[in-house]
Amino acid sequence: MVEDRITDGERIAEVFRAEIAGRETGGLDRLSITEDGTTTVLLDGAPLATVEPGENGLEIRFQRAKEMVRTTAGDAGLETRSENGPVTIVVESAAATKRATDLLATIAERIE
Repeated sequence: MVEDRITDGERIAEVFRAEIAGRETGGLDRLSITEDGTTTVLLDGAPLATVEPGENGLEIRFQRAKEMVRTTAGDAGLETRSENGPVTIVVESAAATKRATDLLATIAERIE
């Protein structure tokens, strides 16, 4: 049996947006997404992260709560990168969007 693994960033972004929109518990009720040329995840109306699809996955760049993001992402088995400020989480497949959504829920619950 052949397994299809979705690694296209645009498709992963669709799955990610659906996860955020479809769940309203555990901190996710505080999140929303805006799209005005850039996809931005908002926490209580303030920017938390930007979302950028690529050829090999989805990158979520956090400007806030960077140390919390690094620690929580590591615990969830998500790859992180830090480049001159933001902490970037790499979501390599559609299956990994659940872990990324759970990361956002945890961050939303911990930020006042």
